[in-house]
Amino acid sequence: MKNLLKLRKIILAKETIDILIIILFLSGIAFLIYYLQLTRSLKPKYGGFYKEGLFEPVNSLNPILPKNESEKAILNIIYPPLIEFDNGKIVSKFLNSYYFSPDRLTLSLELKNLKWSDGSKITTDDLAFSFDLFKKYLPPEIADNFKNTQIKIIDQNRAEINLNSNNNYFFFNLNNLKILPAKIFSGLDFNNFDKQILKVGSGPFIFDSIKTKGEITIIHLKRNEFYEPRPYLNEIFFYVFPSTKSAFYALLLKEIDGLAGLNYLEFPQNISFHYKFYRIVLPRIIGIFFNSQKIDKKIVNTFESNINREEIKKYIFKNNAEVSYGIFSPTIRKIFSLPDLNQKINQNTSTTDQLQSLKIITPTSYFYPEIARYLKEKYRLDIEFVSSENLNEILTNKNYQAILSGLNYDHPPSLPSFFSKLGYNINNLDNLDLEKAFQQLITDPRIKMNEKLGEIEEKILTTKTNIFLVNPYYLYLINKKIVGFDQFYLTKPEARFVKIEFWYRR
Repeated sequence: MKNLLKLRKIILAKETIDILIIILFLSGIAFLIYYLQLTRSLKPKYGGFYKEGLFEPVNSLNPILPKNESEKAILNIIYPPLIEFDNGKIVSKFLNSYYFSPDRLTLSLELKNLKWSDGSKITTDDLAFSFDLFKKYLPPEIADNFKNTQIKIIDQNRAEINLNSNNNYFFFNLNNLKILPAKIFSGLDFNNFDKQILKVGSGPFIFDSIKTKGEITIIHLKRNEFYEPRPYLNEIFFYVFPSTKSAFYALLLKEIDGLAGLNYLEFPQNISFHYKFYRIVLPRIIGIFFNSQKIDKKIVNTFESNINREEIKKYIFKNNAEVSYGIFSPTIRKIFSLPDLNQKINQNTSTTDQLQSLKIITPTSYFYPEIARYLKEKYRLDIEFVSSENLNEILTNKNYQAILSGLNYDHPPSLPSFFSKLGYNINNLDNLDLEKAFQQLITDPRIKMNEKLGEIEEKILTTKTNIFLVNPYYLYLINKKIVGFDQFYLTKPEARFVKIEFWYRR
């Protein structure tokens, strides 16, 4: 009897082991199937679409005279700039190679073997035509970098650009140059632009159609079949809404896949279930800029030692900003390999009564009124709100004690535009040492630009005429089904499609 019981236990144990083996085997197969499905879903595949919401009007789509960031963003897809920036690094869809002569007065360019969307070859004739065209139509602040330059065609793929004098910013400003098809754009009246011309482009997608649906304008781009590498997506749709609010509602209703430029809204908690938040840094800074001829430095020091940047970041920007004690916020410092600023100001509880004599002027746009109201409530300051147009006049006439505003200083940073006597000279300084440094930054071919920028920032901080506060993030919400966007730093908001050909829908 005992032997029978023992035998039964052995049989039961064997059956249990067999069952466990079967379970493990089936689990392994299930995991393998899941893994293969997951791998297949993560692998890029051709087809699908992307829909983005815009809330700026898109009217002309004129590649020579775009009116706003939305138009520029769409045009950057159809006609990418000659050079672009991928998280701060120079890339080009057009250039096989480029190099400067030893004296940095000749830039040699070699084009890749590329085609327009109609199958014809992109040549240096198109490059030369576009170069002269953009020189004529670019805004003055950009066109100045192209003065006294000439382009020389060597063959269909090679050309030279000759400079009469050194300009360390010249090459970077080729980001403002688009190659347009000379055979189509020659002799056009750019003040009466026909969108149908955009059907011949060089970018990964080209214009297909535009239509209206109630208050919404829908712009359709289709894949450029001659673009290499072949874009994964078939189509891109831009839905132009009459307001930010209506665009945001469309996002909540999943009518669009993406929405950019919402800087400080409080989002519903469940929105992150369908959308991924990208907190992107732009080359800019918000600060309080003092007129050195009209303000006592003691007031600046008192203000600096009492102001709480973390509080501004938390309550005004809902933590969607980088605190900065200098011109360059932490991410910008990494992009330009600048050392960290070990200048954190100890918070002070000293009296701020003297700040009540301070009058701060600020524009009525964006987040400036909210910052101004916070400062007024906390320090009982005198605040004057003005339009952007009036602010420029006030800056020119130096009729202010202090200005609360932001500086969009571009890539690489164009600090002379704001702090030099040849620019706005926002601090109304007469500083020969600083002016000499600005001149070297622009014209001295021997300098290392990153080191010079760090040196200039230190000189500006030493003047004690600014309180730098925060760099707000540029928020981009994209449906989690869209894969391929990886930008943490953009030189401009309209540059967000720099790698659109690699986006895909899973």
